[in-house]
Amino acid sequence: MSPGLPAAEAQASGPQRAVPTEESVRASLFGVDDPEVGVDIVNLGLLRGWTEEGDQLHLRITATSPACPVGPHIVDMAREALAIAFPDHDCSAELVWEPPWSPADMTDRAREWLGYDTSTHDRSTHDR
Repeated sequence: MSPGLPAAEAQASGPQRAVPTEESVRASLFGVDDPEVGVDIVNLGLLRGWTEEGDQLHLRITATSPACPVGPHIVDMAREALAIAFPDHDCSAELVWEPPWSPADMTDRAREWLGYDTSTHDRSTHDR
C-alpha cells in the first residue's frame, strides 16, 4: 500500500507500472556480467543505448570484440534482465558493432577492477 493513501485508494490505483528511465534501465543491467571478464555490462561500457516505443523496450549493446564468443549470450541475459525489470514491456536486445567498444568506454570502477591505470584516463575524448 502506498504511504499516505487510504487502503481503498491504493487498491483502486493498482500496481505501479515500471517506467524505463536511463537510471532504471542501467540499474536493471548491473547484474548482467560479461562472463569472460567478470564485470557487468554497464561498467564495462557495453551499453550502446535503448529506446522505448509504446510497450516496446529495445536495448542495443556491443561486445568487447567481434570475435567475442559470448556476445549472443550477453544479449540474451540483458533481454531477460530487462523483461524482469519491466514486465509490462515487450523487451528485445540486439548486438551492435558501431561504435566499436574500446577500453575508454569502461567506467573508472571497471578500469580499477581490471587493473587499468586510471590516473591517465581522459574521458573527454570518448564521451557517450
